[in-house]
Amino acid sequence: MNDLEKLEKTYGPTAPYSEHKRSERIHYVSAEGERRSGEIIWVQAATGAIGVKYVVAPDDPNGFLDFVVPGDVVTQDEEGSNGIR
Repeated sequence: MNDLEKLEKTYGPTAPYSEHKRSERIHYVSAEGERRSGEIIWVQAATGAIGVKYVVAPDDPNGFLDFVVPGDVVTQDEEGSNGIR
């Protein structure tokens, strides 16, 4: 089983469409309300009422994976105005 197969077995099917892609670096607001950055390791497909989520490995080497919804990704425009919406 290769790495992509392991990720799909762990996190479910990959989303066929998403604004951000696997291996892309993003800035985001965590579930705890903290501003973080990291690399997307998987783009989880929507399931039922739950939309697409990014599985992100944060830059903090001691951090746990974050599940980030697209609305919590901080864009360049938002970074210029303090980064938090």
